[in-house]
Amino acid sequence: IRIISLGALSISIVPEILEEFTSVHPEVSIILNTTDVKSYFNMIMDEDLDIAFGNQMGEQPGVEQVILAKVDYVCALPPNHPLCEKDIILEEDLVGEKLIALDSDDVLAFHQHTDLYKKIKPITQFSTQHSANAYSLVKQGLCSGVLEPFSAPIWEKSGVNIRPFRPKISYKYSAYFKENRKQNWVIRELLEIAERKFKKYENS
Repeated sequence: IRIISLGALSISIVPEILEEFTSVHPEVSIILNTTDVKSYFNMIMDEDLDIAFGNQMGEQPGVEQVILAKVDYVCALPPNHPLCEKDIILEEDLVGEKLIALDSDDVLAFHQHTDLYKKIKPITQFSTQHSANAYSLVKQGLCSGVLEPFSAPIWEKSGVNIRPFRPKISYKYSAYFKENRKQNWVIRELLEIAERKFKKYENS
């Protein structure tokens, strides 16, 4: 089977899904690839693809989209940042701070980040669509960020400080597959596992 996902999911929740799936189906061969947002959106239409996991995006003809969870983003702070003393980071705490910007385009839009940054007017020297890039910059002390929670535990082990952020900034994540494959047993089983795995991140 062929699976694609966006980077943050490939190093966090997707391996959890595959661990459970392969424990029951050790005979199934799996090709897992990670791609950028625009390629991901186009690859969803690929006839050879079985299932994709990523941010909720626009509709595609002939493609089924199942929302798996709406997750709260977390505040990622560099090592020894003064705000690490706080248990919860509020938007007013980030006024004038160095924050990484999350790039929006016609495929993936971070509207809540845009609204937040208009209010708090941070210093945004860096921008990216890739979570790993953002967390890497935070780790180096170059900025802070309000980022996806899936890979947060991995980065926390390397020195990044993770705190809840309020008011909540939440985005939906979905699974995608061709409509003509919705009855395929592999799709149905992967989807059932994914729905359970994603729920633990929902409004956490």
